[in-house]
Parts: sequence; C-alpha cells; structure tokens
Amino acid sequence: TPVASVIHPYPGFELQATILSNILNSDYLKRLNPPLVALLIAFAGVIALLSVRLIKRLWFQLITLFLIGAGYVLISVLLFDMGYLIPVTAPLISCYLGVGVQFYSFWQLEGRQRQKLQKLFSRYLDNSVIEDLLGRKDDTFLKGEERRATIMFTDMVGFTTASEKLKPHETVAMLNAYHSVFVEIALSRRGMLDKYIGDAVMMVFGAPVHDEDANLQAALTLLEAQEEFTKLSEERQEHGLPTLGIRLGVHTDNIILGNIGHPRRMDFTAIGSGVNISSRLEGANRHLGTYNLVSEAFCITLPDEIHRREMGRVVLKGLQEPMRVFELIREQDADDWLEEWAKAWEIYKTGAQTEALDIWKALLTQRPDDQALVKLIDRMVESDSDIIELTSK
Repeated sequence: TPVASVIHPYPGFELQATILSNILNSDYLKRLNPPLVALLIAFAGVIALLSVRLIKRLWFQLITLFLIGAGYVLISVLLFDMGYLIPVTAPLISCYLGVGVQFYSFWQLEGRQRQKLQKLFSRYLDNSVIEDLLGRKDDTFLKGEERRATIMFTDMVGFTTASEKLKPHETVAMLNAYHSVFVEIALSRRGMLDKYIGDAVMMVFGAPVHDEDANLQAALTLLEAQEEFTKLSEERQEHGLPTLGIRLGVHTDNIILGNIGHPRRMDFTAIGSGVNISSRLEGANRHLGTYNLVSEAFCITLPDEIHRREMGRVVLKGLQEPMRVFELIREQDADDWLEEWAKAWEIYKTGAQTEALDIWKALLTQRPDDQALVKLIDRMVESDSDIIELTSK
C-alpha cells in the first residue's frame, strides 16, 4: 500500500519503483552459477578438514573453525553489497558437517588405539603408567626407540634344589608366590615387567614412560623385594614349605625398546648391551658373595640415603673393561661398619693395600657370616687386586 506500516517503514510504491528501476538498469542481485556454488561448498569443507588435521590442539581447532565461519559470512555480506548473492547456509553446513565426520573418525581411531595399548601394556605396567603412556600422541615407540633406562634382573636362590623335592604343581605354586611378591613391588614403583625367564624376572625402569626417579624407584624396589622375600620365607618355613632367596643385578644404559617377534606373536621388550650387562651382574653375585650387584652408572644418581658398599671391579664375560660395582644395603643392616668399609676403600685407592686389608679383616670379626667380605679378603690376598675377571655368565 502507499501508506507505511510499523514493520515496513517504506511506502509500497517506493518498493515497486525500486524494483522497476533495478530491472531497467540491470542493477539487481546476481546468483552464482550452480557449478561454482558446488565448488564453493566443497572448498569450505576441505578448508575445515585441513584446519582440523594440521592443528593439533582442540581449542585452536575450534577457534580456527569459528574464524573460518565468521570470515565466510563477512565475505558474503561484502559481496552482497557489490550485487552478488552467494549461499551461506549450505557451505557452512558442509564445513561443520565435514569437521564433525573428522572428529568422529578421530574419536573412533583414538578409542581403538587406547584399547590396543591398554590390552598390550596391561601385562607389563601398572595402571598409572599406562595412563601416562596413553597421553602420548602416537604409538611410534612400538616400532622401536632408544631410551636411557634401568634394567633389573632377578634370580631365585635355591630354586633348583627346592624344585627337585617338589611335585610339579607345588613347584609352580612356589614360583608364583615369590614372583607375585616381587612383581607387585616393581609395578607399584613404575617398573615395566619385560619378561619371565623361568625363575628369573626382567624389569625395566624409566621406559616406555620417562621417569626422572627411575633409578631411585629401582633401588627401592630392590631393597623392598629383599625385605619381603625374607618375610615370605619365614612364613613358608613356619608351614614346613621350601623357601627361596633372591639375587638381583641392576644397570643403567641406553637400550632399544619396541615390539619384537613374529607378526602372530610379538612382545614389547628391551634389547641392547645394557640388558646383557644387567643379566651378568645378577650372575656375578655368586662369585662375589653378594645378593645384589649394581653398576656405578646406576649408583651415580642415587641419593645418599640409599646405603651401598663398594665391591671392587669386575670384568664381565664378553667385556674388556672392568666395571666398578656396588651392593645396596638395607636400612636396618647399615651401621658403623659401613663407614669403616668406605674408609678401607679410600685407603686402598691410595695404594695402601695392607692397611685396607687390615680394616676388612677387623670387620670380619664383627661380621663372620658376611660372605661378600670373606670373598673380598680372599681375592685381595690371592691376587692383591680388587679386579675379578668372570669367564661365565
């Protein structure tokens, strides 16, 4: 009508005149060709997908998608002022629908990946470590990576003798009882159960998840395991059951971690010279009369609260250079004698072997059952050297 209304403040004849003028002067909105519209919709979807794939953080992805949508709307407004009409709803729907599909795919893939890793590592790691591992953005570590880590080998003392007197099911029950005690302690201290080797166990600390306190956790595992084995053996002895002891070897070195084996049967495991050294340190306990032997590379990062005594140097089978080794001492076993032991080594390293030997012999009167001390004195008397060369593993 020629009268303006509240909603439409322009008289009807002016609208009609404007339309007529636009037609006569060809000054009207132009729609884009359908193929160009389809290309624009596809382009919007591709841009959105690329932004999701190239930008890793979720918040940045959402901000980028908002900016893309806002930018597109702004461009459509500018083109409208220039006389061009471009679709807005369809491209934006295409954009965000494509992103939704991408997010769903990522969610499905990540879910399958989490299930795969949880199933794989539930055999090796404590749940808290698995959660840290799942926080990693990829699984390339499964294909192999080099890590600085601490390797621990254990062996059951007296297993062969005890198993000869037991029935098969009794042997298995005994072994499981002792394995369960050790593995539970090690897993609670963020160790990775690498494998069982009969009555032996291989653990790795500081991998596959990096742990600044890996060596401390390994040392505490060693000391606690010795304590718990003593308690378990006392309980078994009260019930007339055979008992076992534990020997351990620990070394810190660069190792290679990865899924190794046949495609139908693979294990996530550690390999490298550091693994061999740790295993041979465990075996060297028999020659030195100790119940645990740790390398200098392992000890160097331990706090003073972890008591230890130096045991000299060993040349392990397959190696050329001697390695300085130590035995960790439980808190309740540490006393003034440990200071005397360290003093003897200080004197020995100055070249005064006789004076050092006198201190060790004096300690023997206080500790007559210390087989490590007995073997050390015998070695010093026979060869006048702290180096022992081992020809067997």
